[in-house]
Amino acid sequence: AGWSVLRLPDVIGQFDNLGCHLAIQEALCRGDAVGVRMGGVADISTHRISVAYAPDVADAVLCVLRVGAGVYGETFHVACKDSTTLPEYVHAVARACGVSDVSLDVGLDSDLVSVDVGHLDVSKAITYLQWSPTDLQVAVQRTVAWNLVEDNSMYTHNLAESSDSSSSSSSSSG
Repeated sequence: AGWSVLRLPDVIGQFDNLGCHLAIQEALCRGDAVGVRMGGVADISTHRISVAYAPDVADAVLCVLRVGAGVYGETFHVACKDSTTLPEYVHAVARACGVSDVSLDVGLDSDLVSVDVGHLDVSKAITYLQWSPTDLQVAVQRTVAWNLVEDNSMYTHNLAESSDSSSSSSSSSG
């Protein structure tokens, strides 16, 4: 087999095409409640989640190409090494935004779409690919800073809207 699989949770950072993190960031900056409901998760305070940082995803792809045939047929999880809970993640985003008053709404679905999957173990990617993921707190801070530039947040909005319309048209045509 001449391929490898990279499995990703929600991706944050530059050029995020879903805008999930941006939606949380903007809600916090407006003072709105942030949805933290996750399908099938009884206790959001203990359920561990993972997120991937976009530059780390690109780096993991390059690592697979560099290692080559030695990792063909393998599946690797790509995410920040450290996991968090959804409430902890929202609070980290709030701190990076300078927001101290955070309202979590357990009756509203989370903007992050893969959080109900749980934490991904990235140790195989670290070992086999000699790959090094960014610390979650650093990834959150860099993502918030990137999104605070208006041109960047508009880019993400436009990309997310484009992804939404592509998903809608492909699912309605099938």
